[in-house]
Formats: sequence, C-alpha cells, structure tokens
Amino acid sequence: MPKLTQKRFELFNRTIIKCLNLLGLGEWYVSVGKRKLKNADAQMSHDATARRAYLLINSNDNHESNYDIENSACHEVAELLLADLTDLRDKNIPIAQYDKVRHSVIQRIARLLQYTMELENNKLTKKKKQL
Repeated sequence: MPKLTQKRFELFNRTIIKCLNLLGLGEWYVSVGKRKLKNADAQMSHDATARRAYLLINSNDNHESNYDIENSACHEVAELLLADLTDLRDKNIPIAQYDKVRHSVIQRIARLLQYTMELENNKLTKKKKQL
C-alpha cells in the first residue's frame, strides 16, 4: 500500500482550509494530521465545548486521485459542520437510520464544496489567460 506523499497531504490540508473558510467555521481550532487509520481514508474527531477538531488523513494512501483527496477533506469538514447536530441527535432514532441520513447530507455538501472550488480555480485560470 503506497504511503501518503507530502504533496497529497498538503493538498488535503489546503482543501480543508478552503472548506472551513467557505462554510464559515472559523470559530473552530482545527488541527490537521496524518495517521494510519483502520477502515477509513480520513476521519474527524471533535470537542464541541472547546471548539477543537482533529482532521486526519490515512498515512496509507488509498485515494485513486487528487480529486479523491479533496473529496475526503471536504467530507471531513462537512462532518465538522454537523458536529453540533451529531452531539445533539435524538436518542430515539435508530443510530443506523440517523447515520444514513447524516452521511447523505455530508456527501451533498462535499460535492458542493468541490464544485465551488472548481469554479474558483476556473476563474483564476481564465484571469491568468487574460493577462
């Protein structure tokens, strides 16, 4: 299994910063790191009271492309966006049902973030060509 390169880690980190800014999550103190993870490409943990979050990418790189790296970063920031909701979830709803709905929302937000970043990159490319 290939190890995560520094270049791909930096892409993960840059994407997280962009997503945090796009979603206005500046009140969180976010640490980004890499670690060997079991059954996950990336993960997020948080302490809502302290407003601290830890976003990790797997040091064993299973991502097929840079797009997948960006998707993992967007997904984990979307998890952070829903952190307070997660902490307050209704205990009467079966966990599996709640998680299915929550991840559906997360995937939609992650795609939105990636689309927004693509638009920003296209604008920059067009401006450079015009200069």
